[in-house]
Amino acid sequence: MPFPRLLLPAFLLCATSAFASDWFVAIDGNDAWSGKLPAPNADRSDGPFATLTKARDAVRTDTGARTVHLREGLYALPQGLVFGAQDSGTAQFPVTWEAFEKEHPLIIGGRAITGWKPWKDSILQADVGAQGFRGVAFRQLFFKGERQILARYPNFDPKNPYGGGWAYADGEMGAMYADLPGEDRRTLKVKPQDWRTWAKPEDVEVFIFPRFNWWNNILRVKSVDQENHTITTAADASYGMRANDRFYFQGALEDLDAPGEWALDRQTGTLYFMPP
Repeated sequence: MPFPRLLLPAFLLCATSAFASDWFVAIDGNDAWSGKLPAPNADRSDGPFATLTKARDAVRTDTGARTVHLREGLYALPQGLVFGAQDSGTAQFPVTWEAFEKEHPLIIGGRAITGWKPWKDSILQADVGAQGFRGVAFRQLFFKGERQILARYPNFDPKNPYGGGWAYADGEMGAMYADLPGEDRRTLKVKPQDWRTWAKPEDVEVFIFPRFNWWNNILRVKSVDQENHTITTAADASYGMRANDRFYFQGALEDLDAPGEWALDRQTGTLYFMPP
């Protein structure tokens, strides 16, 4: 009976295909559209969705095997995208999210910053407070897909990224492994050549490897003592900050002096950036 054996697989294939559906998302899409076309139609009355959230919600109302195709472009998800068990489908009818053909969509958890204006020298500024970042002390800035450097002193050394770009704490060297009862963990003594003057010390952090050099601490500056060249941090370091501990300062606008560096004035909501 060769004919029925050939007909049955063909029938099953058609039945499965009948339940399969394709959905599309594109940066020039519209969440009011059907999401069933890979590109807007001629009169722009229908086309792909604009957001991943809309596609997720639409797919939840569908049955059978479903595929969401993402077109080329940048998709920012500042609030994230939550999937539940229902978003996986089943073994028989799975839900698949994939890039459309050979395109390269990029999904990030950030938000684009616009409105850049010249400030001084090669530094740009943007009013991020007006863009929804008022009071938001974000810590990451990306430019053309590369993470940029929070303004720092000493500057980052690209030729020696691990061993270069450090200052070293002042003071008298002692026995590294000798514990000092009641040792102060919030005071850093700075060498005169490394002393900095900042208008807003509260925006500055100390990135330091205290004492044993086993791990680092990032500590916000609480106060500065100009006369004695000491920095008091707002929290304890893991160990006392002793002579010759390596560190750098980060976050001060006054230290923004190298390509790729940026600084955020949290009080005014102004972002400063020197593009690489």
